[in-house]
Amino acid sequence: MLPLREIQEQYKHAKYLETDDGKKNTSIVIAQARKNQKNWYEEEYMDLGFEVVPSHLISLVQDYTQPHIDRSLMGDERLKREARKKILACRVVGVIETAPTVAKDNPKFVALEDMLVVEPIEPTLEGLKIYVPHRHAGMSQTHKLRHMIDRILPVKLVDLKERRYENYFLENSIKHNYVAEGDIDIAEFIMNSYIADNIPSGNTQRKLTPLQNRILNQPFKGLVTYVSDKGVFVLTNELYTFFIPNEEYSYMANSKVYSIKDTVHTFDEVEFNYTGFRRGRGKNTNSENENTNNTILLQGEHISFEEKPVIRLKRLIEEKKMVGKVFKAYLITYDPTKKHFIELEDFPGVLVKLKPQAEITPQLAVTKEPISVFVERARAYTDTESGKISIFVHCLFNTTINERKNDMLASFFQKK
Repeated sequence: MLPLREIQEQYKHAKYLETDDGKKNTSIVIAQARKNQKNWYEEEYMDLGFEVVPSHLISLVQDYTQPHIDRSLMGDERLKREARKKILACRVVGVIETAPTVAKDNPKFVALEDMLVVEPIEPTLEGLKIYVPHRHAGMSQTHKLRHMIDRILPVKLVDLKERRYENYFLENSIKHNYVAEGDIDIAEFIMNSYIADNIPSGNTQRKLTPLQNRILNQPFKGLVTYVSDKGVFVLTNELYTFFIPNEEYSYMANSKVYSIKDTVHTFDEVEFNYTGFRRGRGKNTNSENENTNNTILLQGEHISFEEKPVIRLKRLIEEKKMVGKVFKAYLITYDPTKKHFIELEDFPGVLVKLKPQAEITPQLAVTKEPISVFVERARAYTDTESGKISIFVHCLFNTTINERKNDMLASFFQKK
């Protein structure tokens, strides 16, 4: 979105949209329409990059817009069932800023917002570009739409906007003057509601249907589409959108050094289990979507596919593979009067002791510069009653590991 001050130079009394609770939605600007104001898909805005549907795709694209379904029809099961067959997996390829839409109920006003440009992955629709308004950009949308480029998202084609040309003869010579509009919010709701509507309610003793058994007892597979500060969004090949909170995704969430974002990336393939759903955006997704109505958030967990770091560490101790070995570690707590605490690489969240030495400085706890440590003693035991595993590892400082030296050394020894 262009800065508000720049928009106000073109539109009188432009201001951010205010939500029902009095907050400003800075992704949408409301302003007085200019004289002969046109919509984003009209000839006047062709230079922004809005392309018409290729002529050979008109019939196919028209079919994908059916059945017509909007937010007022979300309770119609027949329509949802038919629309579910027409949801497209699309890749975000661009963003168009500050596109105008004239208010239908009051043409004196115009709404300005950014739009995603997406392309279907379906080969038969190659060459088609679909435009999705910011307010319909889905559960994982970001305030700056450019951060969504290259994501894979489900999209429902909702309309073909007819472009009018000022030149009468030009308009009559172009028979495919339509621009495709899509909606990610509707696509996510239509797909995710299929899961939510088939989950048995309460502690029913009835036999599960094959679909219910598949949802509740078999793992899903999907692609990571977005990693937020609070969790991971995953899209399955059936176009169900799941959110996995950090603490349910990986033990890396317990690390004092790394975060989920350091190890999970877009397009990673992941296996996970269904854990539940809730309606509305929820408070823990870190999504910036203001449309909390008609949203179904499917939730999952991936952490059960990992082995607990403390169990792996216990096994190494029992197999006599710890004492006398050198490990990469990070200083977490600096305490020269007692013992420092460190986190060993590959054992996120497990803190072990490091004997104070003069070479260890408090700066290492701030910079998280890697260090080399030598394991002096190690033991582990499991409480027979609670099953809790206790780990006691004592290390000696070996040296710092300046990973930035690699570039310097490569340059120094580079063959002339």
